Amino acid sequence: MGGTKKREKSHKRKKSSTAAQNDKGLKQQRQGSNTKDYVTVSVTVSDILSQIDSVLYPSESDNSLPVFDSEVTPHTSNTMAEFSAENENFEKYVREQFNFLRISVSNVLEKQNIITKRLNENEVRMERIERMCKEQSKSLDFAHNENTDIKTKNTKINAQCESLQKSLNDANKIIEDLQRRQ
Repeated sequence: MGGTKKREKSHKRKKSSTAAQNDKGLKQQRQGSNTKDYVTVSVTVSDILSQIDSVLYPSESDNSLPVFDSEVTPHTSNTMAEFSAENENFEKYVREQFNFLRISVSNVLEKQNIITKRLNENEVRMERIERMCKEQSKSLDFAHNENTDIKTKNTKINAQCESLQKSLNDANKIIEDLQRRQ
């Protein structure tokens, strides 16, 4: 068990030192350090983006994905053997960054597809909810109309009751008058 932990720590140290060397090499190249002979590799953002674009959207005639050494940088692949290990580290670093960008773009596109799918699902839900709301609105309108009809009928019945009550009162008065006369 102890040997496994030591190997993991050693592996982590190697990874971090390689990354530190790559970063150091980049900084020195950017600063134009004169301490060693460095090859200036002109990789611009537009170059990387065009390569990413060609990877993500290859032409119909070319079904193969570009391989970094042969297709992306053919002008440097022949002469790389002549340069120092630091330049090879830089080339490896650029390859890793390119692969990282390709994976990142793929992940972004995958997330975009997931979000689009969720938006479509939400649109379907919203349409279903709108239909339900319209049906409920129709039901409420029907209930309101029924309520209005009931109120109208109730008003008519009240008017008839009042009319009957008045007729009953008139009949009672007539009966009282007849009883008084007798």
